[in-house]
Amino acid sequence: MDIFDEYDFFRCFREISSVPRKTTDEAGISNHLKNYCQGLGLDTVQDPFGNVIARKGASAGREAAPSVVLQAHMDMVYEKSASSSHVYGRDPLPLIIEGDTLSTGGETTLGADNGIGAAYIMALLADSELQHPALEAVFTTREEEDFGGADGLAKDAVSGRMLINLDHGADHQIVCGSCGGTAMRFVIPGEREKIGGGQAVCKVTVGGLPGGHSGEDIDRGIASAVMLLGRLLDGLSSDFGARLMSISGGTNRSAISRSAEMMIAVPDGGVCRAGDGEFENAVKNFEKAVKREYGISCPGLYISAAKVDDVPEDAEAYTRGTAEKVVRALYLIPSGVIEMNGRFRGIVNSSNNIGTVRSCPESIELVNEIRAAYKSSLDEICRRIEIIAAMLGCSTEKFSGYPGWEFAEDSKLREIAAGVYRRMFSCDPEEVVLHAGIECGCLAEKYPGLEAISIGPNIHNMHSPSESLEISSAVRMYGYLKEILKAVG
Repeated sequence: MDIFDEYDFFRCFREISSVPRKTTDEAGISNHLKNYCQGLGLDTVQDPFGNVIARKGASAGREAAPSVVLQAHMDMVYEKSASSSHVYGRDPLPLIIEGDTLSTGGETTLGADNGIGAAYIMALLADSELQHPALEAVFTTREEEDFGGADGLAKDAVSGRMLINLDHGADHQIVCGSCGGTAMRFVIPGEREKIGGGQAVCKVTVGGLPGGHSGEDIDRGIASAVMLLGRLLDGLSSDFGARLMSISGGTNRSAISRSAEMMIAVPDGGVCRAGDGEFENAVKNFEKAVKREYGISCPGLYISAAKVDDVPEDAEAYTRGTAEKVVRALYLIPSGVIEMNGRFRGIVNSSNNIGTVRSCPESIELVNEIRAAYKSSLDEICRRIEIIAAMLGCSTEKFSGYPGWEFAEDSKLREIAAGVYRRMFSCDPEEVVLHAGIECGCLAEKYPGLEAISIGPNIHNMHSPSESLEISSAVRMYGYLKEILKAVG
C-alpha cells in the first residue's frame, strides 16, 4: 500500500516534508500554504506574522450550521541524530514506512508534530465531497518557540467560535485544557583563569539518550543529559579536582536533552588513558549507576571521557567558584515533574525542563521551560528559581510566555466530539487537561466565547529523531475529524 497515493492527507504531508519549516524559518512553508489555498480558489490571507488563514464556504444544506475553525501550526522542532547526514533546508525529510509506522528511520524529527494536523486541514480544504459547515483554516507560526503566530493574529482574523485544534498526539483522548508556561534564562557569571601546567584536558560526553517533549514526555522517566552531566561534574570536581573549561548540552528548551559534553582540566596522572586508573573507574562507575536508574527508559545511554591533546598553553578554565555555582544551580533548580494535578488523575500539574546549557564569553546560561496548569503554580516555580539565582549571585530573565487553557465545565463542541467518538469506536474518549502548551489557550484569550478541543493521531517520541506516527491511527482520526464536522449543527 502506498499511503501517499491512497490518502490525500498523507500526500499533503509528503509535500510539506520537502519544505523547510523549522521554527523561526517558516517563510517557505507559509508561502507554500498560501499558494496551496489560493490554488483551491479560497479566500486566503497571509498576515505579517506568516500565519495563513483560508475560508471555505459551507457545503450545500449546511449554511446555517455554526462555522468551525480548524487550526494547526506549520512549524516543527528540527533535530537530527549525531550520525545523520541530512542537511536542513536542502534535503526533504526522509519518510520511511515500516509496517504501521511512518518515521525518518531515526535520522531526524518527523515533523508529524504538527505537520499531520496541517496536512489534515489541507486535505479537507480540497475535498469537494466533504459535508461540513463553513470552515476557517488557520495555520500558525512559531508555536514551538513562543506562540508568536497565534499571539499575532488580528482580533478579527476568525469569526467562528468552535475551534478544533489538531496538535495532539494520542487518539484515545480529547484535550479540553492545557498548561501555560514560560521560558526562563538562568545566567551564571563566568570568571576564568589559566589552567597552568601539569593538567590533563578531557572531553566528557553524556549521550545516547532518547530525548522527548518537555511537556508530554516529562513523566516518562527519561534522563536529561544536562542534569547527568551536572552530577558527574560535581563528582569529578570533588574527587579529582576537575576544573570546568566549557560546557554544552541540549538543543531546544522544549526538548529533554539527548546529549551534553564538557571540557575539564584534571591534574595529570594517567587520566583518560587506557588502564584501570581511578579517574576512568569513576566515570565508568557513574555510567553503571545511571544505567541502573534509567536502563529501561534510556537503553542507549553512555558516558565517555577522552584525553584531548594539543592543548594551547594559554588555555583557560572557569574558576572553582563559577563551576561550583553551575553544580549548585543544576542541583537546586527544580527539574522534571514538580507536582501532579489534583483534579485529573495521572496528569502532571507543573514541571520544569532545563533544556540547554551553554558556555558564553562571560557567563554560563541554563535555559528552562516551565509549565503549569495554573498561573499561580507557574508564578511560584518562577519565584523559586529567582530565589535560587539570588542566593548564588546569578540572574534570571523570563521570555516567550504563553497562557494556559482552562477546562470549561460546559462545552457543546466537546459533547459533539465525544458523542461521535462513542458512535465510531464504541468506547468513551478520555477527556484530559494536557501538560503541554497548546495554542488554544492563546486563542481562547484572544477570542472570547471560543469553545475548543484538541485531537490527533498517535505520535511517539516527539521532538526527537525517534519521532514516529501510527499510520492506522492517522487514518482513523482523519475519518473522525470528518464525522465531527458532519455532526456540527
